[in-house]
Amino acid sequence: MYSHKAELIALSQAYLTRGRTTYATPLYNALIGDVVAISAFGRTRLGKVVKLVGSRFVVAYMTPSNSQDVHYKTLPLNHLYPKD
Repeated sequence: MYSHKAELIALSQAYLTRGRTTYATPLYNALIGDVVAISAFGRTRLGKVVKLVGSRFVVAYMTPSNSQDVHYKTLPLNHLYPKD
């Protein structure tokens, strides 16, 4: 999972101007490797789906202030939003 670290650092620097509430609908389907928007640490973050656990998705993401630690969040499909 740490093999995605370079891409996650780039995603953490991406600035999202809209909050989670402005997304019309969550994703209908997500696959391993998809870049998605999630809510983490009180903000909208971009992350990458790295694993499936049953009907939930494990999303890896990083914060802009810390490029050392990779954080993971296990979420259902209705908490994943498109990145654009």
